[in-house]
Amino acid sequence: MSTLQFEKVYDRTLICLKKCCTHPSTPIDTKWAWQMGFIQVFYTTGFVSIVYSFSMNLMKRDFSQAYNDAIFMALYLVVTYQSAVVLWYRNPLNTLIQKTEEYFSLADTLPAEHQSLVIEYAKRGRWVMRLWYFSNMTTCALFVIKASVLTLHSLYAGDFQLFLLYDYTLPPALEAVKYRYEVFSFILGLQVFYGLCALRTSVGICPLGPIFILNACAQLELVALEIKTIFEERSERNVAQKLVAIVKNLQNIY
Repeated sequence: MSTLQFEKVYDRTLICLKKCCTHPSTPIDTKWAWQMGFIQVFYTTGFVSIVYSFSMNLMKRDFSQAYNDAIFMALYLVVTYQSAVVLWYRNPLNTLIQKTEEYFSLADTLPAEHQSLVIEYAKRGRWVMRLWYFSNMTTCALFVIKASVLTLHSLYAGDFQLFLLYDYTLPPALEAVKYRYEVFSFILGLQVFYGLCALRTSVGICPLGPIFILNACAQLELVALEIKTIFEERSERNVAQKLVAIVKNLQNIY
């Protein structure tokens, strides 16, 4: 069996973590501060614009649109909280990644039956990552499809109009000129950036829990196989040594 590598098996998750500057191996230095600052400035600008839309819709008693705005406001808060948690616990997270890589490396020395267990659970973790990635990409694609279809329909109807990914209430000064190409491009770019930040953070952070749990389950399965064969030993000394090894392994897993 070729050695499994955490970076390759869970590539999408780790790439997203790096793009969001939350990968535990990323050094916290001046370059990181500039990158994180750039991300947060534009992401927060998008959040402020949605808060404005939310407040205006509440004043107009347009509760359905205000509810839509509230969803995107909650998305910002969740993404920011997730990023803060990952940065705060970056050292334990890095330890978990290294431990999983060690388990993958040790799998090469195991019997074929044990190797297949490690591979099976690693693939299950990758399936979770891909499912999460696909579901998030599908959600983002729906906004793009909606805006594209409405724009093409307006062109077909002879009344061409540009549509944003998400139509929300803007300040009067911007509302009056939002269909100018430079203004429209800026607002559209801000919405795309807002969506990308949420997408990367979600794909980078949310699958980590299931990934680590599934790989820990693989190690527990290996321990169960060891326990089944432990009393086949005729020597009490060998049995005792195996029991000690199993207990130490369980301590490492938990």
